[in-house]
Amino acid sequence: MARNDPSDSGDSRPSVGVRVIAGRLTYEDVVLFDDLGVSVEAGAITCLLGPSGVGKSSLLRLIAGLGGAGSGTRVECSDGRPIAGRIAYMDQRDLLLPWLDVIGNVTLESRLRGAPADLPRAMHLLDRVGLAADAHETPARLSGGMRQRVMIAMALACRPRVLIADEPTTALDVVTASEIVAVLHALQERRNMGMLFITHDLLLAERIADTIVVLRAGKVVESGSRNEVIGNPKAAYTRELLACTPRIA
Repeated sequence: MARNDPSDSGDSRPSVGVRVIAGRLTYEDVVLFDDLGVSVEAGAITCLLGPSGVGKSSLLRLIAGLGGAGSGTRVECSDGRPIAGRIAYMDQRDLLLPWLDVIGNVTLESRLRGAPADLPRAMHLLDRVGLAADAHETPARLSGGMRQRVMIAMALACRPRVLIADEPTTALDVVTASEIVAVLHALQERRNMGMLFITHDLLLAERIADTIVVLRAGKVVESGSRNEVIGNPKAAYTRELLACTPRIA
């Protein structure tokens, strides 16, 4: 599915890393995490693992500036500039506007800024996620996996320096998920764009992650390169995942 294209190359903007410092988040008086430190390296792919309910999705929303940060929490970029306007966030939920067609959703961000819709770029992104032929369909006529691919194209349309995604392939079949991950990986390599994914798929993390961070009970319990974490005999959570993950011969 992925294709080399001049419109995806030649981006000379410097990569940007992100750090969460003294992260604190509470929900209904319950502390999800406190004094949490997490880093997303510039131009790298970081996968965030951990059991349900430990605050992974909330951490992504905090980084994206969508609220919830406790007192003292700081989100800093490696170049010292604000992250606003340079980050794209993909939620687990389907956020497509049902009254717009596919290309209308992909060009929505530019039109909200008052800029002309970049239709050629939107069509290129749709082609990269396999939906160019469906550009004028409404979301109601798409499958769940197709709708998720539109969300990916929407996120990339704003040319982010950092992309954070909450289980971006969860609604996709295995083959489509593999193709989408390949597209995102290729874009990240050409653009030097940092990415942070939440996933419960250890095979996905093993395949694409430069760094794996494991949250448990509000703390980072494992962090390092994929080889350091997955190959670490003391990495309890990843051992549990490996024990219940079918391996392909």
